[in-house]
Amino acid sequence: MNVEAQAAGVFVSSTNATTRPGLDLRTLRSEAELLAVRDVWLRWQQHPHTDYEFFLTIARVRPEVISPYVIAVYRDGQPETLLLGRLEQSCVDLSVGYLRLFRFPVRQLTFVYRGVLGNASPENCRALVREVQACLKREKAQVAHFHFVPVDSPMYRAVCEGSSAGWRDLTESRPHWVMRLPSHVDTILNGLSAKARKNRRYEAARLMKDFDNDVRVECYSNESDLPRILDEAESIACRTYQRGLGVGFVANDENRERFLIEAQRGRFRGYFLYLRGKPVAFFLGTLDQKVLYDNFTSYDPEYSKYSPGTYLFYQIFERICGADIEAIDFGFGDAWYKSHFGTEQSQETNISVFARGVTTLGLNVLRIPIRTVDRLGKYAVANMGFLRSIKKKWRDRAQRRAAV
Repeated sequence: MNVEAQAAGVFVSSTNATTRPGLDLRTLRSEAELLAVRDVWLRWQQHPHTDYEFFLTIARVRPEVISPYVIAVYRDGQPETLLLGRLEQSCVDLSVGYLRLFRFPVRQLTFVYRGVLGNASPENCRALVREVQACLKREKAQVAHFHFVPVDSPMYRAVCEGSSAGWRDLTESRPHWVMRLPSHVDTILNGLSAKARKNRRYEAARLMKDFDNDVRVECYSNESDLPRILDEAESIACRTYQRGLGVGFVANDENRERFLIEAQRGRFRGYFLYLRGKPVAFFLGTLDQKVLYDNFTSYDPEYSKYSPGTYLFYQIFERICGADIEAIDFGFGDAWYKSHFGTEQSQETNISVFARGVTTLGLNVLRIPIRTVDRLGKYAVANMGFLRSIKKKWRDRAQRRAAV
């Protein structure tokens, strides 16, 4: 360990024999230590989840976070690559569909989405994966979790090649949809079939008729609007099946802090649809480098026959097409509207790498058969029509639970 790093309390691993001379890796575990790479981090960040201030905010407000955990690759004394993560006291859930069977508390290294910054070369990614496995042992952690890794990336290949299949868990790959925006909304409408255009006009006309033209869409972006935004979004989200499943938007401290930072920097966008003054649908996003990122989207199920979410999206398109915004990034998951509006698709997957030990051996004994049953069930749901109705009934049950 070099004297400078030792004085700063930064762990520096020895250079691996398979890498070029001059390579070392340093683990940064506090805000003070992160200042050493702040300048390059700010130059390299390309997504809101890897934004320097956003990263620190999440580390501060989430109660399960023990500390930041950033692994820096240095070559000849200069930072070349960063892997952004957190050390957390977390849980591993073993589920079949929406039914959670077991929950195991674990000490976990969590590496954030798009968290490889700088030179993500195959060599550097392999060095990072080796260091992650060393960190598991050093921190007495049971699992390292990589959040939605693109399957065509060097990091995906490095994790798969650098970990044994029996101690690695990959979820099924998920599509990530992005919509490239045209200069005018008419281009979107003209791309629809004649029947789809007719349906859109009919839905809009029925909405206006049934609510006496008292239909409006508002866009909020100021810090002073945040209390209202959180209250109105919560009034919608608390009625959805996502709330019954424990996912989706919640008006908690984390989202308050997150939106506050984004609003103070002029990046927050909150779109709401009102019917007779009542909020019934919302889109909460972050505008960063000419891309509008979809953070949370939902609508009140009481108004589902009016397709309020779809109506809101077309109203948003009218406002942002030709307004110096190049794309909407719909984020994780495969909701219908993402594939409906998306024009570009990539594949991503979660990867968990387990430390070798008695605790994780027992976890694996349960994990492998349960994961197999879960994947077979999802395949059946995707390919057998009657099972899709079971999925819908489960969501309806979750929605009723949320309403109660």
